[in-house]
Amino acid sequence: MSATGNRAPLVVLASGVSWDDAWMSEKHLAVALSAHVPVLFVDPPVSYLTPLRKPHLRAGGLGPGSRRWGPA
Repeated sequence: MSATGNRAPLVVLASGVSWDDAWMSEKHLAVALSAHVPVLFVDPPVSYLTPLRKPHLRAGGLGPGSRRWGPA
């Protein structure tokens, strides 16, 4: 038995860009990997001022099967 038991492995991808920002290599990699294993995409920390410069990051629309954890 593996260290994870019978559970599927989980890939944790700590990204340098937000999921809601432009599609960069991290997002392409996460989407491709998710066809084979569960992927946890971790957004980088952002300043409270970031939404003033990038308003689209304020909305935080997520796709099906996605959840957001962290400060609202």
